[in-house]
Parts: sequence; C-alpha cells; structure tokens
Amino acid sequence: MTDKKFTIFGTKYKMKFMDVVPNDDPERFTWGDTDGRIHEVRIATKDINKKDLDDDELDITKLHELMHVIFSEGQYSSCNSDEPLVEWCARCLHSLKKQGVL
Repeated sequence: MTDKKFTIFGTKYKMKFMDVVPNDDPERFTWGDTDGRIHEVRIATKDINKKDLDDDELDITKLHELMHVIFSEGQYSSCNSDEPLVEWCARCLHSLKKQGVL
C-alpha cells in the first residue's frame, strides 16, 4: 500500500501503511490508530503472525480510522471515543462500497 495525504475540513493528514502499528504492549495487536495531534493515521498491513491482511480488513481498518478523523475534526468527541459506533460506521461504509453504492 502506498502512503497517502488528504485534507479534511482544512486539516492536512498523512495516512501511513506499516507492517506493525507500534503500541505500549508488544503482545497486543493494533490494526490502526489515529494521532490527531500530528494529524497522522497509521494502518497495519500484517497481522500478529506477520501475515498480510486481506484487502477487506485493510479497507475496514482505513474506514475505521477515517471515521475517527471525521469525528475528531467535527468536534464529535463522544462519538470519536465510541469504538463500537466507529467500527459500525466503518463496516457499513465498507458494505456499501462493496455493493457499488459508494
């Protein structure tokens, strides 16, 4: 995957794809994360066993992290911290995308 740059609500972001997204616990797998302070989204391309993630999982992860960006930039802090809502929105958008609606 190629790193990307995008702008949302006038804020410039970078999306980086990496084998593993670092976190505080090396035993815990992180699919992706968003750092609003530096406007960066990081997406893991491999699972905990270092196997490539499939395209659907990568797309859902991208959409999940983009939902965090959208909620954060829109000042929807309670929505941004609601992981089930963020994941549900990502999976709904992914489903609509797969059906050719988006």
